[in-house]
Amino acid sequence: SGFEFVEVEVIKEALNKLLSISQTDDPLYSKILVRHIYIDSELKHWSFDGEKINKKEFKKALPGLMKAIELDPTAAYLYYNVAALYYHIKEYDKGIEYSRKAIKLAPNWSTPYNNIGNIYLVGKKQSDSAIYYYEKAVAQSPTFTAAYSNLAFQYEKTKPKQDDFEEKLDRAANLYLKCIEYVDAPQ
Repeated sequence: SGFEFVEVEVIKEALNKLLSISQTDDPLYSKILVRHIYIDSELKHWSFDGEKINKKEFKKALPGLMKAIELDPTAAYLYYNVAALYYHIKEYDKGIEYSRKAIKLAPNWSTPYNNIGNIYLVGKKQSDSAIYYYEKAVAQSPTFTAAYSNLAFQYEKTKPKQDDFEEKLDRAANLYLKCIEYVDAPQ
């Protein structure tokens, strides 16, 4: 989700105040409402316990996110968050579907590509497809360390008997170095 608990609470309170003083015919009202629903869904999605974030009750966040999508069907981040929820509840085909919807709306955004890679790797056990999507994520955002790390790990897992074994290990090493290089870069 990317939010700290305190930030989410502050944002939610500010959105509540904006909603209370806005008129429903105000052009910004629906945008405020979408963000309010999104933040509320995020709070249902994540349980905060001090510094530790525990994922729980993912399905409770889906209705709010679906309502937000209904109100703003052009918000790629909403589709991505639905995809991430589906990933966590192991509904992988729906996760891919919603990641692709996010990509359609924001084709240069690398995170949905990385999410599809994760789904292919973890859920579908298809390493080649995972690599394809991790490579697309890196192509979209050359400083996206998570995608570099995921891709490097896949190359590192190459079987020693494969013809391109050493090439893939070298590529894995270079990708890990990129992770270190870009660790503090904006994603």
